Amino acid sequence: MAKRKEYSKEFKEEAVRLAQESGNVSETARNLGLHLSILRRWKIEVEQEGEKAFPGKGHIKDEELRQLQRENQRLKETVEILKKAVGGSRAVSSAAAPSEIPATDARFIREHRGEYCLERLCQAMDVSLSGYYAWVSRPESKRQQANEQILREIKDIHRQSRQSYGSPRVYHDLKEKDIKCSENKVSLLMQMNGIAAKRKRRFMVTTGRRAQIPNIVCQWQKINSTRSSQRGCPSQQTK
Repeated sequence: MAKRKEYSKEFKEEAVRLAQESGNVSETARNLGLHLSILRRWKIEVEQEGEKAFPGKGHIKDEELRQLQRENQRLKETVEILKKAVGGSRAVSSAAAPSEIPATDARFIREHRGEYCLERLCQAMDVSLSGYYAWVSRPESKRQQANEQILREIKDIHRQSRQSYGSPRVYHDLKEKDIKCSENKVSLLMQMNGIAAKRKRRFMVTTGRRAQIPNIVCQWQKINSTRSSQRGCPSQQTK
């Protein structure tokens, strides 16, 4: 009979933490080589017992530690990829065939292949490798090629303006470069790719209004005091 595998307290706690951070218990269990029911039981025990969960002794084994470190790194990369994708206004598609993926997702993967491995990018973007390769092998239409060229010019103008240009000014610069496109297309491409002008914060006067407005009460008291003293002095009558 095979000996039942034992896990240290540290391994169980770290596995539960990874499952909570990813929000996907089944995927975390699969990546750690655990049965789903085991990880779910550990998660319930932590939620119910807190620090008192998993009583016992033992230190985390080297292989278990390396496994947890790999999974932790995978989750970090996935979070980084999704942050960049959201920052680029990634379009979320409805259920599509495995061989069909949104062009925005495919372009994002292509642009970031130098930073992350292709498998990790596809996994984070929830697309299949076959779908991405099908998109790469499929020739782009003339319209798509034209949009890609316009988008590159938009990004260049936006970067040179230090991200201060909105779609009207970007469109104006494109016209000066003799690039034919409508202002609506420029606005749409900028929205789809998360390109927008950074708004300057309005200058706010920190000094209160009371410091700018004369103190009417003090002035009135001063005038009233002067008039009262004048009334108290007998008027000089000529004899």
